[in-house]
Amino acid sequence: MYNYYLSNHPFQLARRYGYGYGRTFNATLPIQLRENEDEYTLIAVVAGLKAEDLNIQVLEDTVTISGSYPETEGETLVNELPAGEFSRSMRFPVALDAEKTEASIENGILTLKVAKAEVIKPKSIQIKVT
Repeated sequence: MYNYYLSNHPFQLARRYGYGYGRTFNATLPIQLRENEDEYTLIAVVAGLKAEDLNIQVLEDTVTISGSYPETEGETLVNELPAGEFSRSMRFPVALDAEKTEASIENGILTLKVAKAEVIKPKSIQIKVT
């Protein structure tokens, strides 16, 4: 029995399965982003990776998550699993506080809490009546 895949783009399967041009498949990093008054919460699917496989950098208003999925050994008939290096950068509309950033991994889900910098938070100023 054979499976046939129809596509409008002739190289879509090659990109999907990492074939062609001798390049390593670059995996994407699916995310979910939420915002509240004090911080952003970024959730990413990193199934099969451990904390030491990831690199997270916060610089001014940009968060970059990079890492590497292991390459499969031997020949496979079908391979839809990610392999190779990936990197995802997100730019935020406000400055971020790298010192207050927290990251955790549980069941293949990366949760990153990125605090907004104190500079952008509104401050109340008391007016003195004389």
